Amino acid sequence: MSLFFSILIPFYNSKATLNKAVTSILEQKFNKRLYEIILVNDKSNDSSAKISKNLSSTNKNVYLINNKKNRGVSFSRNAAIKKAQGKYIVFLDSDDTLEVNALKSIYSKLKKINIDLLYSNKDLKKDEILGSEKALKVISNLKSFRTYCWSFIIKRSMLLKHNINFDKIRIFEDQNFVTKIIFISKKIVCTKKCYHKHNESFNSLSKKTNYLAAYSCLKVIYNFIKLYKKERISINQKKFICNRIEFMYKIFKIYLITLNKNQIEKISFKIKKTFSNFTDVKIKKLDLLFSKKINLKINHYIKKKKNNLKKQILSSVNKKNLSLKNFIFCCGNYGRFLSRVFINEKIPLGGFIDNNKNLWNKRYFKLKIYSPKILNKEFIQSSRLFIGHDDPKIINIILRQLNKLKVLKKNINKINFVI
Repeated sequence: MSLFFSILIPFYNSKATLNKAVTSILEQKFNKRLYEIILVNDKSNDSSAKISKNLSSTNKNVYLINNKKNRGVSFSRNAAIKKAQGKYIVFLDSDDTLEVNALKSIYSKLKKINIDLLYSNKDLKKDEILGSEKALKVISNLKSFRTYCWSFIIKRSMLLKHNINFDKIRIFEDQNFVTKIIFISKKIVCTKKCYHKHNESFNSLSKKTNYLAAYSCLKVIYNFIKLYKKERISINQKKFICNRIEFMYKIFKIYLITLNKNQIEKISFKIKKTFSNFTDVKIKKLDLLFSKKINLKINHYIKKKKNNLKKQILSSVNKKNLSLKNFIFCCGNYGRFLSRVFINEKIPLGGFIDNNKNLWNKRYFKLKIYSPKILNKEFIQSSRLFIGHDDPKIINIILRQLNKLKVLKKNINKINFVI
């Protein structure tokens, strides 16, 4: 009986979640001879190494790869793809789980039809089989679309035929990979059914707010521009690439405000060296990448951005009760950026509040992450909240939540992250 699925799980220091992730697969009501699980230990230094060894030794269909040194998720996934033998590749992060009966459901969809790719998103209007161009339009119109590789089930032979691997990027590694697999797929199943449960853990706080993240953004944008310049891509594909570049550029500009003076000089040099050959590329809104005075332009942007955020924070802090403690609601990218402004400007900050229970009681830059359960009457009366998000939909959900908890409107502050 040939393998139908290869489920790939890279991990690093995942002792709290790894066993649960693997168990969510092993407990599926699905023939174990039809799938394999490939674990890739990226040189963990906690007990997850021991957990993975035990899982592979007690389950015939669980295999373990041990990286000799910490190489990152891209290298680890590529190593797993190389070892995989299944007809279809399934990606799973070590802090995530498969939904009950996921494999059985996917198998029943794919066994009778020869498709290259399955894309899962609950916001799709209906289930359908589409060609690459049509699928691209459907996916592009989804506001909830994100380039997470675990949203896709991929035919392994297609990856091998086109030599598709993850690029050597530590963070945002999904961006280029997902774009390429959509482009080369001839037949794509788009389904509303979700097979995967994403659990954002503290270790994956979409990684780190630092130079590495900013540089990773640049590498992703660089790879997108190379793809954009290829002659044999369609107008729809070019539009898709432009949207991904715009998204990554927005993230890159936010990361810039977290850099110190030496890192700014370093990133300016990287930009000049990397993008000097792309002066003929006509993609709007990439001013910081194609400026003649890059370092000066970046410093000006960072100063302007920090002053803007500082002004918004101080206007709330100074005009209102000075005795109130400041908290940021949301410990995602924007919340963490906002906290750096508080810290750098020496504005007192009590910590974060977040709905993600996996983050509760953890610390980011020594700031504790609390559950919304702390928002009792006493806390509400003594605290000022800053919403650390830029998505209007998420902001409105948070506002409704705070309204139910009877938090005073005058103590809730929305931040404009765009200048």
